[in-house]
Amino acid sequence: MLASPDEVNVSLSDVAVLLVDDDESWVTVTGRLLERERELFSVTTATDLSGAREAYEELDPDCVVCDYQLGGGTGFDLLASVRERNRNRPFVLITSKGNEVVASTAISRGVTDYVRKSAFADDVGLLARRIETAVRSYRAERALVRERRSKQELLDIVTETTSREELARQVCRHLVAEHGYKCAWIGTYTPAEGVVPLAGVGCDGYLDGMRLPPDRFR
Repeated sequence: MLASPDEVNVSLSDVAVLLVDDDESWVTVTGRLLERERELFSVTTATDLSGAREAYEELDPDCVVCDYQLGGGTGFDLLASVRERNRNRPFVLITSKGNEVVASTAISRGVTDYVRKSAFADDVGLLARRIETAVRSYRAERALVRERRSKQELLDIVTETTSREELARQVCRHLVAEHGYKCAWIGTYTPAEGVVPLAGVGCDGYLDGMRLPPDRFR
């Protein structure tokens, strides 16, 4: 049984954030405050639509935080560019002049979150938490997709492979390619013969000896 995204426990590592606002002083100060609030945040800033698009292409950030009003366009223009590449990448729209129309449009166009600047004017920790929540949810969903794909691929290997040796080779390849192992090997063990290798990927050789309690093989 597969877990739901809410049940997948994802521990956050480094989080690259692209912060966009046409107020250069505000975006600089807020970027520093976010990095101070969360050590795992690395914030890159941009002050107009063109610069934001270039920064997004170079950085490929974990989360975009963008003001609604931008020089040369709006946050919706940047959102469209982001969604062309990734329909689920966390995108937090912030604004000081938002209204119900802007909020409704933001939701319909696929923003991850919508936050008024006044909500975190005295506590940037609120914005940090919203970013953290969005990234955690995104990574959990990606982990769940990988788990589903991995299980389906293993099922395909089992159902389509006819020999034990080939099955072992395919499983080893899968473990290395999909799960990041440097090497994988599969073998059998009997007290009389010891380790008998069947297949290995990424290994220079097989284990030629093993000492384990006999009751492990009953």
